[in-house]
Amino acid sequence: MKFKMPKHAYGKKPPKTLKGATFMWVHLQDELPRIGCGHRTVWAKAGTKWTHICDTMGNRAKLLNAQFNQIAKR
Repeated sequence: MKFKMPKHAYGKKPPKTLKGATFMWVHLQDELPRIGCGHRTVWAKAGTKWTHICDTMGNRAKLLNAQFNQIAKR
């Protein structure tokens, strides 16, 4: 019997609360401990003051827009 990797919950589309979010690769240091560090694929939606972020597993966090704009993106 082969092991089959489970699919990520938000690998192809964002959660309903982040409708209109953009899919991007980011390199995180220690800004978002709930999501982790290193190269991550995330859904991000910028508001007026906060940027709401959700990774493909469903972990959510928010970061100030000024801090999110300083993160290296691909």
